[in-house]
Amino acid sequence: MAKNYNPWMLLVILLISINFSFSQSHHTVTFTGNASDFNPNEKITGGDNVDYYVTFDETKMYFGAFRTNGATFTPQDYFTIYLDTDPQPNLIGYPGTGSTVGRTLNGRTPTFPYSANHTITIRNSGVAGESYHYIYKGNGWSNHGAPGTNPTSYTQRTSSTALEIAIPKSQINSAKGIYFSMYMSNSNGFFGYGDAGYPISFSGNASSGYFGGIGINATTVVPTEHTNTPILHTLPAGANPQPDGKYAHIDIDGNYYYYVEGDIELVAGGTATIAGGNALIVDGTFTNNGLITLQSTSTLYSSLIPTSVDGTGTIRYNRHVNRNGIGSQKDLISAPLTGQTFGAFAAVNPNIVSNPSDRTQKGFGPFNKTTGDYETYDTVNNANTILTPAVGYRAASVVVAPSTSGGPFTFTGDINTGVVSIPILNTNNEYALWNLIGNPYPSYISMRQFINDNLNELNPTLFGIYGYTGHNPGVWETVNIVSSGNRLIAPGQGFYVLAKTTGGTISFNPAIRAPGDTDDFILNRYAAQDSQASIRLTMTSGSKYYHTDIFFDIAGTLGFDLGYDSGVLGNHPFSIYSKLVENNNPEYNIPFAIQTLPYSILDSEVVVPIGIKATAGEQLTISGINTPYPLPLPYEVDVYFEDNIANTSTLLKNGDHIFTPDSDLSGSNRFSLRFTNSTLSVDSSHFDDLQIYSPYKSGHLIVKGQIYENSKVEIYDLNGRLLRNVVLYNNQSLNRIDISGLSSGIYIIKINNTTGSKIKKIQVHQ
Repeated sequence: MAKNYNPWMLLVILLISINFSFSQSHHTVTFTGNASDFNPNEKITGGDNVDYYVTFDETKMYFGAFRTNGATFTPQDYFTIYLDTDPQPNLIGYPGTGSTVGRTLNGRTPTFPYSANHTITIRNSGVAGESYHYIYKGNGWSNHGAPGTNPTSYTQRTSSTALEIAIPKSQINSAKGIYFSMYMSNSNGFFGYGDAGYPISFSGNASSGYFGGIGINATTVVPTEHTNTPILHTLPAGANPQPDGKYAHIDIDGNYYYYVEGDIELVAGGTATIAGGNALIVDGTFTNNGLITLQSTSTLYSSLIPTSVDGTGTIRYNRHVNRNGIGSQKDLISAPLTGQTFGAFAAVNPNIVSNPSDRTQKGFGPFNKTTGDYETYDTVNNANTILTPAVGYRAASVVVAPSTSGGPFTFTGDINTGVVSIPILNTNNEYALWNLIGNPYPSYISMRQFINDNLNELNPTLFGIYGYTGHNPGVWETVNIVSSGNRLIAPGQGFYVLAKTTGGTISFNPAIRAPGDTDDFILNRYAAQDSQASIRLTMTSGSKYYHTDIFFDIAGTLGFDLGYDSGVLGNHPFSIYSKLVENNNPEYNIPFAIQTLPYSILDSEVVVPIGIKATAGEQLTISGINTPYPLPLPYEVDVYFEDNIANTSTLLKNGDHIFTPDSDLSGSNRFSLRFTNSTLSVDSSHFDDLQIYSPYKSGHLIVKGQIYENSKVEIYDLNGRLLRNVVLYNNQSLNRIDISGLSSGIYIIKINNTTGSKIKKIQVHQ
């Protein structure tokens, strides 16, 4: 397996105090009474020698009106702003809470093509100015501050040429999206709207047109550039988006899978957040003109699954990454988004583990097949290195204050919606077969479909997915067709696949994308399909752990099954594995992490050779009951762990097999796992505790247990022909019968005496 990463990883890593505050500010304005307080692109000409400006930051909206061409504002000129803070796609329809009829000012009562909730006016009355804020309460407009006083927390500045005001978002319902109008008025009526490019116009008191149809939480919008766009301010919790819907805010939480058949849009300035374990599935085009944030935890990952993507917005995936230093844990990850350079990635992720002696060097990089180690990217030489989709990377995070955990890493880029392919190589060295790849989508993908799609590209014996478990260095979680079931690969999850001699090309097809609420390989949680039976045989010694899996499936045979039998990855000095029950091909004479046998064999008896690698003198505990798969063996099947040298046989459902070898263990001739079906016996109570079995390649039939009178053993083949007839004596608790002359196969054993009989099928391996 791969060598451990660079030595500085073992050093104490100092906590770095960094402000993680992410500002979505489009522009924070400091008022000086000049139009230069705003950016030029925040301007729109209103006519009548009035220019308007509008922008926002995380906490406030900023509005300004400035006189041009030598004109001035008098104290009787009011800069008026109307806001609809819960915009509806039909503008004035339910459940909007505002009014289309504005507040009367200077004898004029304006009307609007939307339901306004707030109106703010400001006039020149010294530098501090004078402003009013009214809120529509359902039956009229109510003053939000005492008349003639500045509303609480509002910053403003006025002069004969400038009217500027900052409105806290908290005072306008913490709006996610808005429609708004702005104009000037005095006793002569409305003005400052006559320019040809200005969307607001008046006919008498009735206005038409509006600004907005925008979100005001993301930096992706200039408010003056968006007009007359119907939107919905917030997607209701638990409700699927509507086809062709335009949303200012989408917040998906609470273990929901949202689905829409059709196109939707996150509007300019809009924000969308998908929490871990949640998903948004768009069977159409998702136009993103805002900011989408995908979240994850150590056990839950979010999914975004569009058919196609359009727009000019930003998408980020905050991907959990295992923390460095806890049991030497690291992580194998991949980029769930495409197009980001490592330099840009490192700049926004100060929690990537760094070399204390040279902080440009990061504990992040792909697997180098030549050296068998992981590369170390640095922010100088790899600044322009693209994080390539489907490439796997070794990574680890560190704690950076004020966080108390290592992750996540923030990825920024584009969503892959098509097929992503990556070559895998066989480089003719120690790590020739190893290829570190990863899920390139911001969603889960089906393990089984991925494996089936690449059936002919993977190594036939080291077949499937090998995932890093984190807690047991050198122990790989092996997944193939039979063990994949309904398991999912998490977004941005890295894993190994092993190449054929000729190499190949791995393809990720968007059809295998899926929502999910499971974790990555670190915690080993999964569920296989329920049409199988299985058992996990584990071996522990202190903190050491290893396992091998046996599945029973209609697709299995006693020999090698492509896609269903997967070899052990690496050469671990502490391990347990199985060997094929029947094998005439030296190519398949390898340790197996997963072996699949025919389900029908559980109707008779099967003996599986078991190999163990362990050191003399360490106590070993063998268990086969605590399986993580929800696929128990049939209740009538008993499983025995057998030591063919010590002549022991342990029924695992009654307890673990515990022993301490007096010499180093290796090879697969000593131990076996015997599955036997109790319903195959026709017993009298006299033979209840009697065991009948043939240890793997021993050439013997064992009859174990107390016999209370001399008995006869008859051995028949499946055609009913009597092959052996042997007398058992009651003074022996273990009888060993030579069957070396029999061929491998299934035989019927009958034991009888004057008080009862026992009949059983067994399998013989020679």
